[in-house]
Amino acid sequence: MVGPMVQDDLLSILLRFRQHKYVIVADIEKMYRKILVHPDDRYLQHILWRDNPSQSLRAFQLNTVTYGTASAPFLATRCLKQLGLECQDHQIAEVILHDFLVDDLLSGGDDLSVVRNIREKVITTLGSAGLFLRKWKSNEPQLISESATEASHNLNVGGNEPSKTLGLGWLPVCDDLYFPIGFSTAANTKRTLLSVISQIFDPLGLLSPVVIKFKIILQSLWLQNLSWDEPLPSHIQALWMDATKNLNVLNNLRVSRHVMINSYEQLEIHVFSDASERAYGACLYIRSSDRSGNVLVRLLTAKSRVAPIKPTTIPRLELCGSQVAAKLYKKVCSSLRIKVTKSFFWTDSSIVLGWLKMLPSKLNTFVRNRVGDILEITGDCEWRHVPTAQNPADYVSRGVKVDDIESLNIWWSGPNFLQKSYTDWPSILVQCEPLPEMRNEVCLLNIAHPIEFIQFERFSNLNRLRRAIAYLLRFIESCKGRRAVTNYLTETELSNSLNVIIRSAQRESFHMIKNILYY
Repeated sequence: MVGPMVQDDLLSILLRFRQHKYVIVADIEKMYRKILVHPDDRYLQHILWRDNPSQSLRAFQLNTVTYGTASAPFLATRCLKQLGLECQDHQIAEVILHDFLVDDLLSGGDDLSVVRNIREKVITTLGSAGLFLRKWKSNEPQLISESATEASHNLNVGGNEPSKTLGLGWLPVCDDLYFPIGFSTAANTKRTLLSVISQIFDPLGLLSPVVIKFKIILQSLWLQNLSWDEPLPSHIQALWMDATKNLNVLNNLRVSRHVMINSYEQLEIHVFSDASERAYGACLYIRSSDRSGNVLVRLLTAKSRVAPIKPTTIPRLELCGSQVAAKLYKKVCSSLRIKVTKSFFWTDSSIVLGWLKMLPSKLNTFVRNRVGDILEITGDCEWRHVPTAQNPADYVSRGVKVDDIESLNIWWSGPNFLQKSYTDWPSILVQCEPLPEMRNEVCLLNIAHPIEFIQFERFSNLNRLRRAIAYLLRFIESCKGRRAVTNYLTETELSNSLNVIIRSAQRESFHMIKNILYY
C-alpha cells in the first residue's frame, strides 16, 4: 500500500524557505538503503539474479527498503518522522518533522548561531539512525563545512523527472531563485503541448502571468475534442507559438529568495484578487518594515485558475478569485513561522465588497456558499478596494508575454501605494447600488381552509365518537410517558374528549370569524 503523507507538502516548505534570512539545504545519502525492513516482511522482497547467462539463477532477499515499491516512500519518511517524534530538542524536532520533503532538507532561521546549531544537531540526530546528510548548500559560507562549494543548487524537490534542467533553481551566492527552461517548446499535438506545460515547475506561482496563458490555450484545445496525437488546429498552433516565443528568456529571470526586510518590526500580508472572462486568481505579498521606517514589499506566492467552460458572470468570477485569495492566505498563515501584524485583502470589484458586507443568508446559493467560506477564513482581516490599474492580480487573470514579466515591478513588488503610509492608500469604497444575486424575500399567507381534525361523517353515534377521541388522547398521553391508571376510560378522559369535539366543530363551522372565543 502507498501509505499516507506524513511530511509537510512542497508548497509549505518552499514558503518557509523564503522566510528565513539564512538557509541551509541538504539531502540524506542513500535514504532508502538505510531503512531496514522487519525480518518478518523481508521474504516479500525476493529477486532472482545471476552475473552471466552461464550461471544458475540465485535468489536474494532484500533487507532494506527497495526502490520502486509502492510502500517505499512512506516507510522511509515514517522512520524519519519517528526520529523527530523521539527528539528531545523541540526546535530540532520541528525541523525534522516539518522541513524535510522525502530526503531533502530545506531549513533556516534569522540568527546565524541558531542556524548553525540546527545544522549540527540535525546531523547528530540523523546520524544516530545511520542517516547522513550531504551536498550542503547555504547563502552564508560560514554554514558550509565542505571546502568546495557549487555555484548553484537545483532544488527539484517534489519532481520525479531525471533532468537537472527541471525544478526550482536556487543560486546560493546571490541568494536568488531562477527557472531553468531547457526543453523544446515545439508542440504539434495535444500530447506534446501538455507535456511542455507540465514541465514548467512553478509551485510558488511566481510565473502565473505567463503560465495562465498556457492554461487558457489548453482549455481551448480541450473544447476541440481532439485525440491525443491529432494535429493542432492552425489557430491554436498560432496562439501557442506566440505564447511560447522567447520562453527561454525565463532562464535569465532572477527572483530574490528572501522576502522580508532585515530586523523587521512589523509584518503585514496583502492579498490581491481579480478575474476576467478567461481566468481568475490571486497573489500574496509580504510587507515588512523596520525601526527606521524602511518598507520592503515582495511577492511571496500566487495562484491562477482558468474560468469554467460554462459561461458565468464577471461578478461571480471575481468572487471566485476572492475565494482563491482567502484559501491562499490560509495556506500561507499555516505554513510560515512568523507573527503577522495585520492582513489586508484587495479587490477591484465593488460588487464583491458589497456581498462580503451582507449576511450570506440574503444571497443566492452560489454566492452565499462562497461568501460564507471567505468570511470564515478572513473574519479578522480588512477588505479594501483597489483601482484596476493598481491591481497586480490583473496580470494573473489576463496573462502577459514572456518578454514583459521581468520588468513588471508591480507584479514583483506590489503597487506603489504599499510603499507609503496608510493614509496614502486607496480609500475604502462604499457600495450604494443594488447588488445582484439577492434572494427575493417572499412572504406567504395561508388562507386555505384548515384541515379537519375529526371527520364527523365517519361516526353516526356521538358516544362512539367521544370514546374514540378519548382513546386517541390517552395514546398521546402515553407517548409523553404518562400511563393510564386503569384500562377503562375515566370520566375526566370522556369530558376532555367531549371538549375536543366541541372545539373542533366550532373551528369547522366558524373558521372565517376572527378572534372567536371557543367553548
